[in-house]
Amino acid sequence: MAHLHSHSHSHEPVHRAHSEQKILAAFLINLFFALFEAVGGLLSGSIAILSDSLHDLGDAASLAVSYVCEKKSRRKADLQYTFGYTRYSLIGGIFLSVVLICGSVLVIEHSVTRLLHPTPVSYDTMLVFAAVGFFANTAAVVLTHGKGSLNQKAVNLHLWEDVVGWAAVLLSAVVMKLTGFFLLDAIVSLATSIFLIFHSARHFIEALHLFLERVPSGMDLTQVKDALVACKEIKEVHHVHLWALDEVHFCATMHLVTDAESSEVKARAREILSSFGIEHATFELESKREFCVQKQCFPEA
Repeated sequence: MAHLHSHSHSHEPVHRAHSEQKILAAFLINLFFALFEAVGGLLSGSIAILSDSLHDLGDAASLAVSYVCEKKSRRKADLQYTFGYTRYSLIGGIFLSVVLICGSVLVIEHSVTRLLHPTPVSYDTMLVFAAVGFFANTAAVVLTHGKGSLNQKAVNLHLWEDVVGWAAVLLSAVVMKLTGFFLLDAIVSLATSIFLIFHSARHFIEALHLFLERVPSGMDLTQVKDALVACKEIKEVHHVHLWALDEVHFCATMHLVTDAESSEVKARAREILSSFGIEHATFELESKREFCVQKQCFPEA
């Protein structure tokens, strides 16, 4: 039986303030460079640079939301938000994914127009901005690298995509300068935008699934139930609900049928759920002689 690894959050508060500083620094780099490359795209006539300017503006917005969510997530649960403020990140993720998808569609439209009506680009200007873009995004990757929150690590992975994208623009600029094949600019822009749409759509769907309280991806509810029933103290499990506050905080509620000591049963059940990464669980204990009207809540496999 393949259990998910348990997630430990005991060290997150130690690195969270440091993560905020790293994300803020990466945000400032992306924002100023996005404006810088927008000017460069207009001067060079490069659709690839203009499309990456839009991409980097989206990244800057994403980093801004990540920074705000990093601060917001530090707030403890209260009478209004009994599970805490973790889910604010899902709303931001859904919004930004939609923005990036819409922006990429517009870039694709312009790229297709450029393919149908070719226009020369300034290779030298494109080379300069591509080189600066590559090094600026590399600096942002370095800033967000290392120990820190899961949010910071996600930002770091996202920035790596920018580094690869600017490397492609830089390479295409060199090829165009040597060969004069200026259609490559629109082709690279088109390919980058299509990739971004699929990538953003994947994140949008993942965030939407979490927001709708679907069972977390990669977790088998039947396996969770079977692991609990395999425990000798637990005779039956029903009325099981499993969801996630975000990609790392898993929650569960369930009814456990047992005649054993309650503290022993709950301790064993929490140990089993922890092996699946479920750290927040609520149990209702029932005896074998007790009738439960909610017994069929969990569909049998």
